[in-house]
Amino acid sequence: MTAPNICAVVAGPCEVWVDTGTARALEFLGWSLNGITIEEIAYHTPIHSDENGGDQGPPADYQLFGHRHRILMELSKFQDAVLAKLDPRYNPNTSSGSVGVGMLLGCATASFRLLLKAPNFVRNYLATVILDPIEISPVGSQASRARIAFTANVVPGGTLWNTTAT
Repeated sequence: MTAPNICAVVAGPCEVWVDTGTARALEFLGWSLNGITIEEIAYHTPIHSDENGGDQGPPADYQLFGHRHRILMELSKFQDAVLAKLDPRYNPNTSSGSVGVGMLLGCATASFRLLLKAPNFVRNYLATVILDPIEISPVGSQASRARIAFTANVVPGGTLWNTTAT
């Protein structure tokens, strides 16, 4: 057997768009620095069986309970005004009656649509939340960078992301 001749996968410069505008309209957040990291996380539980020693033995199978993606980015060029709209951790279009301690980010439509757009790569996450701190560093005479982690869960209908670029 001979390995095929393949090329490296290069997405190209990645634009980051978020839906902080009215009517879920996309706004340009900025450009990534050294790309974006997407962690594809699956949730499982082991199923044990007496044929393998019960709970003390190796699992006989695994049960899948869903997926989520964690999208990590560091932006070297970003729009401060758009980043400020992400700071409360809920979409600015959320009804004021839903905002407060105990609010549900998904049911209150407080999530963000996130579009990652590069010449050879498009991922349109339909519903993301920001669970981790937003970091801006350094703050000083050097150019500041913004670090953000979005978390995407499957939306009703089973979709995590699609390739719609508009």
